[in-house]
Amino acid sequence: MILDVRNISTVFHLRRADIHAVKDVSFQLFKGETLGIVGESGSGKTVLCQSILGLLPKPPVKTSGHAYFDNTDLLDCDSKKLRQIRGNQISMIFQDPSSAFNPYLRLSEQLIEPLISHGYKSRKNALEKARIILSETKIPQPQKRMYQYPHEFSGGMLQRAMIGMALITNPRIVIADEPTTALDVTVQARILQLMKRLQNQYSLSIIFITHNLGIVAGFCDRVVVMYAGVVLETASTADLFNHTAHPYTKALIKSVPSIDNSKDSLYMIPGMPPDPAARLSGCPFEPRCRYRTDKCLKSENRLRETGKNHFTSCIRVLESELSL
Repeated sequence: MILDVRNISTVFHLRRADIHAVKDVSFQLFKGETLGIVGESGSGKTVLCQSILGLLPKPPVKTSGHAYFDNTDLLDCDSKKLRQIRGNQISMIFQDPSSAFNPYLRLSEQLIEPLISHGYKSRKNALEKARIILSETKIPQPQKRMYQYPHEFSGGMLQRAMIGMALITNPRIVIADEPTTALDVTVQARILQLMKRLQNQYSLSIIFITHNLGIVAGFCDRVVVMYAGVVLETASTADLFNHTAHPYTKALIKSVPSIDNSKDSLYMIPGMPPDPAARLSGCPFEPRCRYRTDKCLKSENRLRETGKNHFTSCIRVLESELSL
């Protein structure tokens, strides 16, 4: 185990209300593993990972729980120690590379910044390492392109540069926040192939945040399904698809477009996600669930094992009333 997250909760204390974005979430990440965190927009995936790295402003954010990395609790260490880990041993690929890069600086300056910040003394050697990492991410003419500005890159090339910047310090964990969302399907496939190749090359552990279960099926080893800030199901990827144990996961799988589906319209989960300021009882997916009963409102939303290393919070599945 390389990262052990225990009972993380994140609350935004705003004037109008307290927004409970993440509620008592736990998971583990192992060396060389790709862990997928999936769910609809607003389910708390990004806030969870930003909470682990201490990237959210305090106040108004308050985070509780533990995230152990090499016997260091990332949520309880001083800012100096956290800066030594963040961007060095744990890196993050942000969702929108066009806004993550500074448009006023050449790419070379931004690529070497993590190296210089973490004690790389020689600027010449740092620039050479930046050229090498751009070459490994298959950017043509890296010696020339690294001295260009972000606006001179296409979306796919800029995403590759973002991956390169995340890997330049040889981190042990990379958090990828929907890195293929803004890309077309063919470029998306190339980016995923690139990440898998670099993962094998550098023995990386990856946390892959996405709302696309189609990507998860071919890229991730294990999956954590989030909804309304809580985990509803977690299992290995194969087990999740073959023995789905929560109606929400089933609905997400059903929403994935398929060439085998002859229906005229895509499936859409009815209703809307709950207001994060509302205090919910029971299963948060209950208002939108076709299998709901009064029991769902009264039960505690707690993960329990339904198979080997397969956990779900659906009380009807756990009590063998429902088979999906």
